[in-house]
Amino acid sequence: MLKIVLICKYVKAHLDVCIKIIRYYENSPEQECKWFINFLEVFNIVIAIYTQNIQYNLIKIEDDQPDNPRVISSDSYRVFPQLKGSDLRGTNLSGADLRNTKLRAADLRGANLSGANLSQADLSLAKLSGANLSGANLSGVKLITADLNSADLSSTNLRGADLRRTNLQQANLSNASLNETNLVHADLQHADLSDANLSGASLQNAKLSGVNLSGANLNRADLRHTKLNHANLSGAKLKQANLNNPKLCQANLCQAKLNHSNLNHVNLDSANLTQAHLRAASLNYASLRKTNLSYAQLSHAQLSYGDLSGSELSYAQLRHVDLTNADLSQTNLMGTNLFGSNLQKANVQGAKFWYNAVLPDKIQPELEQRGAIFIVNG
Repeated sequence: MLKIVLICKYVKAHLDVCIKIIRYYENSPEQECKWFINFLEVFNIVIAIYTQNIQYNLIKIEDDQPDNPRVISSDSYRVFPQLKGSDLRGTNLSGADLRNTKLRAADLRGANLSGANLSQADLSLAKLSGANLSGANLSGVKLITADLNSADLSSTNLRGADLRRTNLQQANLSNASLNETNLVHADLQHADLSDANLSGASLQNAKLSGVNLSGANLNRADLRHTKLNHANLSGAKLKQANLNNPKLCQANLCQAKLNHSNLNHVNLDSANLTQAHLRAASLNYASLRKTNLSYAQLSHAQLSYGDLSGSELSYAQLRHVDLTNADLSQTNLMGTNLFGSNLQKANVQGAKFWYNAVLPDKIQPELEQRGAIFIVNG
């Protein structure tokens, strides 16, 4: 009977009617009906497992070996139900109108969805690795915990999309739009965007807390007012990116490429910018308290009124940097190259310099009078 149902799912409704012959046995003694009761229980379980949209997985959770290897402990295993979605692998749905479609947990690996309209669709838990979604409308789509590994999302509309815990590793998001004018912002919290291409992408007001953007291409990306707290941007390319007023506190920007970037008013408190490239970047009024900028390239950058108090600037390149009215109190500037930099009105109270530090001519006595500390080399 199960094989018949699996061959033709429409048989199940008829079979359900036929199997309800309990009335035939209702007047019989219970002892005589035990075999039938057992049959019904097994039948219902088997049909539920094999015909419903649920997949059951037996997972071993304990590695302890029993004294007798032939004895299997039931406590070592758990049964986990998992929603089974539609199998649409490799399907060509280019340009299809799939608005508000329920595709939860669907298998769309390698599918062609280029130019498709998937606005407001539910694709949570969907498998979309290697799928082509270029130019698709994904506004308001639910992609919670979906797998978009190596998917092509170039030029897609992701305004208001929910991408929490989504795997976007090595996905192509070049020129994708992830901002929202009606304050329903794209949510990519804790998503994996490592090595993703987001060049020219619009990410205004997007939620990117805890996101992995290591090695990502964010050149010319619009990241204004984005939340990037605790984000991993190590090795990311951010040339000419607009980072005006984002929240990057405690973010990892080690070796990030931010040359010529607009970082005015940025919050980078306690961030890791070791060996970061910030040449000619605009960091006016930026907050860089307790930030690690050791070995960073900041030549020709604008840091007027910036707060660098307590930051690590050892061996950083700060040649010809505007530090007018900047707060450098308690910073470590040992080995820092400050040739040609403007330290006028900068707060250097407790800042540590080497006696042979590369500084503008004749400024050392003035800095000492303003509270700077000069340490003998070696």
